Amino acid sequence: MPLSLIALLLVGALLSACGGGDDAPSREHAAVQALLEQAVPPAAPPGALVAVRDASGRTTRYAAGLGAVAPATPMRPEDRFRAGSVLKLMVATVVLQLVEEGRLALGTPLTRLLPAGRIAGFEHRGAITLEHLLNHTSGLGDTASSEAHDADVLAQPARLRSEQEYLDMALLEGQRLPGEHAYANTNYILLGLVIEQVTGKSWRSQVRERLLTRLGLADSSLPEPADLEMPTPFAHGYQPMAGAGLLDVSRISPSMAGAAGGHALVTTTADLARFAAALFGGELYRLPGTLAQMLRFVPAEPIGDMAYAYGLGVMRHQLPDGTVFLGHGGSTAGYSCAILYDPVRRLTVVAARNAPDLEATYLEVAMPVARALQAQR
Repeated sequence: MPLSLIALLLVGALLSACGGGDDAPSREHAAVQALLEQAVPPAAPPGALVAVRDASGRTTRYAAGLGAVAPATPMRPEDRFRAGSVLKLMVATVVLQLVEEGRLALGTPLTRLLPAGRIAGFEHRGAITLEHLLNHTSGLGDTASSEAHDADVLAQPARLRSEQEYLDMALLEGQRLPGEHAYANTNYILLGLVIEQVTGKSWRSQVRERLLTRLGLADSSLPEPADLEMPTPFAHGYQPMAGAGLLDVSRISPSMAGAAGGHALVTTTADLARFAAALFGGELYRLPGTLAQMLRFVPAEPIGDMAYAYGLGVMRHQLPDGTVFLGHGGSTAGYSCAILYDPVRRLTVVAARNAPDLEATYLEVAMPVARALQAQR
């Protein structure tokens, strides 16, 4: 949706919510709920979820639309969902914690990060560094994103997929010298292996210990590869299929895409808002310079009217008026999610839908809500 149309939605929501200053929280709640109701169809998925966390740490959750088709079940603010590539932001955070601890260095080449057998096919493995993996400038081909891969996942949702399988797939996608940004799941599949190599523990256990447990994110989990179940309550994820309507794809092996995302992270909007506020507020690093390193950006392809750049696991979106948001987006079969953090107001907005269209989640849910709240503060 163009930003001009978003502006019209904002005006309508804000005008309907205006009133005296004493009931500002209720006016804000009405504005956000109105935007959510406008963004989703009233009688069919996708539904939408939003969490808003302010500078004081107060979090308000919202829901609209359906969380399940049969039987028809309204979306609930506490519903869990699969967060896709939002996991990359967590994996990058763990990697940079290991850099702080002196166990990794951003300039270390791939040849010193992983065993030779893992990376033998990568032509420029001696030139690719840890930093190149983090900001997607490695030149490696993408994987876990082709139509053939997606069709195979839908046809065999329970099949376990290994990291090596994805690395072998990436070799078929071409390789370039490192330097320019080109988003590729391959980079974060490799980073998951790097975490395991340096700690002797799985990347899942490290993300759990260093982030989920530390922050008390009790509604978030990283299911093991063979665990297809979703903890309740959850929103069913739906994939539109040509000529077949909507396919429930909630239960797909979390091995899909490895540490790059896919179905690996089960979470809520409130938990992600807590994580983003802690990360960008400096709680997760011992040294201020580490966050500054993370926010060292390289240019990337714009999304609509938004200028887009990528740091070390962080997306930066800049609107034409100069407003900046930090965060990350993610989509996987049946789900999409977007984190927007306003560093000026220390305002966090997390939006999710039980549909895979990430651009719609950004432009029809997350961005309108964030802009409406900025206009009120």
